[in-house]
Amino acid sequence: MASDITIKNKDDQTIAMVEIKNSQNLSKEIADNFRKNLISNGLVSHTPYFLILSQDKGFLWNQKSEETKNIYEFSVKKILEKYLPISNSKDRLKGIQLEFLIFQWLNDLALKHKENIPEINTPLTSSGFINDIQDANILMNDH
Repeated sequence: MASDITIKNKDDQTIAMVEIKNSQNLSKEIADNFRKNLISNGLVSHTPYFLILSQDKGFLWNQKSEETKNIYEFSVKKILEKYLPISNSKDRLKGIQLEFLIFQWLNDLALKHKENIPEINTPLTSSGFINDIQDANILMNDH
């Protein structure tokens, strides 16, 4: 199984896999269990970073070390406010709609066209993610 979005560096090595799961009640526990199930079933390859995002929350794992208990959590609402400012935040986006917004945001981060969103950039910077995806290729995968 391929992820919804794959991030590859200049050497065409996968550095991150991104799953979009727009469930309304996505929690850290649910996201962690989902990730563990994907890994244990061999559905996701080991990459330096793994993200699961809904339109409410995002979770990032820095998997470069054996210590993956550190899950970085951030609000995706700030991303939606930037990329879809006229939306009604109570409406749930369809999966592909959210996927396109996340794709654009990740492209902007990789190309350094990012507006400073401290609530999001702080955990992504401290994990090393933003630095590691600079000039990377962001790829939407076929479903």
